[in-house]
Amino acid sequence: MSISGISGAQNLLALFGNGSTSSSSSSSGSSSSSSSSSSSSGTSSNSDLPAQAKFDLEQIQATQNSIDAYTSFNSTLGSVQNALLSVLTNSFATALSGITSSNNGVAYIAPSAATNYAVSVSQLAQVQQIETNLSGTSNATDYGPSGATQVYNTGSLQIQVGNVDTSNSSFTASSTPVTVHVTDGSLAGIAAAINGANAGVTASVVSDGTNYQLKLAGPNTGAANGFEITGTDTGSGFDTLAGLNYTAAGGGPSGPGTNNTNYGNTSAPIQEAEDAEYTVNGQQYGAPSNLNVPVAAGINLNLLTTGSTIISQPQAPTSIVNAANNLVSTINGVFQVVQQYIGSGGPLENDPSILQEFQNDVTLALNSSYGNGTTALLSQLGITQQADGTYAINTTQLSQAYQQDPNGTQNLMSQVASALMQVVQGYSGQYGSVTNQLNQLQNQEGIYDGEYQIDSQVQTTSNAQAAAAVQAYNLLSLATGGTVSPYTNEV
Repeated sequence: MSISGISGAQNLLALFGNGSTSSSSSSSGSSSSSSSSSSSSGTSSNSDLPAQAKFDLEQIQATQNSIDAYTSFNSTLGSVQNALLSVLTNSFATALSGITSSNNGVAYIAPSAATNYAVSVSQLAQVQQIETNLSGTSNATDYGPSGATQVYNTGSLQIQVGNVDTSNSSFTASSTPVTVHVTDGSLAGIAAAINGANAGVTASVVSDGTNYQLKLAGPNTGAANGFEITGTDTGSGFDTLAGLNYTAAGGGPSGPGTNNTNYGNTSAPIQEAEDAEYTVNGQQYGAPSNLNVPVAAGINLNLLTTGSTIISQPQAPTSIVNAANNLVSTINGVFQVVQQYIGSGGPLENDPSILQEFQNDVTLALNSSYGNGTTALLSQLGITQQADGTYAINTTQLSQAYQQDPNGTQNLMSQVASALMQVVQGYSGQYGSVTNQLNQLQNQEGIYDGEYQIDSQVQTTSNAQAAAAVQAYNLLSLATGGTVSPYTNEV
């Protein structure tokens, strides 16, 4: 038979399709369905074709079915990418909305804080500070308006930084003592010598409005940043550097002028080195600083004064819950599609490797650990894989995880969504596995199409030759007057 005017594998399938496309058209896209409907309207039967041509058509049909299936699955991956973008959007939305402090004058929310706790601050962390006291001195004018007059003898000061425990009046050194050489006994001279020695203590000359005083401060807040001073020189009386002696644990001066009444050059405390003291739901805690004070996992406060406050945070916000639900429904949906394609009767039942590999890569991304923080696994958010391979979410556990680590929860959701988008891109992108497979199948279909053209043309030529032979034989029969019987069988 002639195949004039028919070209391309799709038209060949329309004329000679065996009907197998219809069984996969429901899950393989519209092109497969159109091939099936056209095949039933063909005017010829595959029985008219030689065996090789029939085989070619079968290969074309099978290849087209696979092309339809991969094309449809590639479209599904596009939908997955859009769903993952929604997960990313929800993950970043209002991560810390709703966090409040009932009394911002006591404590306000530090950048990473978020929880529901009752906090009571009984003591703020302090820097140890001492200063010389000029009250009642008979030679206050010796300090002068610039504080540059010689007041103390020359000699040395030994400064030792360490931990102060005022509860038992103890001091524990934490570093090697630093010796400060005093060659100028004025307040300004002593301050310059201390600051130049890098002893962990800073010195300054301050005024009370009439007189000048030497003021020393520790390196930072907290009981671990206390210090002691011991002065040594060859002089005596209230000009001696021993008048600057200060024993941190004793809470006051030592040496000459201990009674801090008649000796204006005696060191006296302004405040001791102390830790912040506070309770959380009745439990006592301490901290060396008033900034980013830890209250619980992922919770930090900045303390301003003593008092009580309630730190409140709602459950995990709707955006995070939506992100988790979108993630779980998207994954379960694409896993269901994969099983429809590679399961029994599916269009890719005999070619499951690429979709199986895709599902394995998705599962690996979902079960991997992300980052170095305390929240690194989806299972910590209540998102876990079930026995049947699908995923489920425990929203109560998600809320608890968000309360403990809101930033970590948000970051983990966005990292997982980003990782899954990379997996999808590895299959549906320009050089992805599904894209490459489609290109190979389309090339293979072209090859089968060419083979069919050749094999079916051979049969058409043979039929024409046979018909011509019958006609010639019958003419011969007529010419011989019937001596040769005519051939009446149809070729």
